Amino acid sequence: KQSDTEGSSLITSDDEIRTMGDENPPPPPVRTLGDYGQNNGGHANLGFQPVNPVFFNIKNTVLNPLKENQYSGAESQCPNLHLEHFDEACGYTDPPNVSESDKKLRLFKLSLTGRARDWIDTLPPNTIATWDELAIKFKERYFPIHKFLERRNEITSFEQGEVESLYDA
Repeated sequence: KQSDTEGSSLITSDDEIRTMGDENPPPPPVRTLGDYGQNNGGHANLGFQPVNPVFFNIKNTVLNPLKENQYSGAESQCPNLHLEHFDEACGYTDPPNVSESDKKLRLFKLSLTGRARDWIDTLPPNTIATWDELAIKFKERYFPIHKFLERRNEITSFEQGEVESLYDA
């Protein structure tokens, strides 16, 4: 029967331990804040890029509704309503050989402005493969669970005042 230590290389001396500890990888190059907005190896920072980007012409019949209902991330805007408007606008085009998911991934960034546009550009490139994944990320960002719970609590704890009409309540 072989012992557990046979066939494995064991460190037996203090010199070997010291040598191994000295083999730290070099630190990453120092980048300034301004470097992050600059070209990266000759390629501009394109922001959000799905795993399998598709390209097709975007007609004004699609572009106009997207621009008219842009979402900025403002507190007064409803992210769920924005997704409904976005879905409706996507129905105005049906590019050949492009799935519904890929079409929405291509068009969604155009429906955003301001902070929301900045947010989508912070998503690491090539990490989102489907529209459902992006929609979930969007909802997590702009309609997080605590907002949902607050709204649900408002609805379930609704009370009409004694002198208040139901309409006024």
